[in-house]
Amino acid sequence: MVKKVLILSASSGYGHIRAAQAIEQAFAEMRPDVQVLHIDILDYSNRIFKAISTKTYIALVNKGSRMLTWLTNVCNRPWKNEGLWAVFYKLNCLPLISQINNYQPDLLINTHFVPARIISSLKEKKRCTLLR
Repeated sequence: MVKKVLILSASSGYGHIRAAQAIEQAFAEMRPDVQVLHIDILDYSNRIFKAISTKTYIALVNKGSRMLTWLTNVCNRPWKNEGLWAVFYKLNCLPLISQINNYQPDLLINTHFVPARIISSLKEKKRCTLLR
């Protein structure tokens, strides 16, 4: 039985946050007995990375859609570029991993590819107590 839900999103752009808020609201209306926590993973990364990733994403959306498409395709290749992702995790995700382990959700929902990628890597490496 689901008692605790964790929603992970990223505030690079606003669609992912809005999607998470809609899911959060749906739980509040349909399942008020369920505790829901929404986390913007960029709040758990360093300030420089957060500023760069948000500003870069907005700039790419506004002026570099071809570059954004290419970057999205590169990042979405399953199990590719793991060295790059490993550096990202080490630099940015330790507080997030701790928060996930402390919260111990019964259900985890991602509205952005980055937290999904983080969870996938954690599951593969058995680095998150939630994901046995």
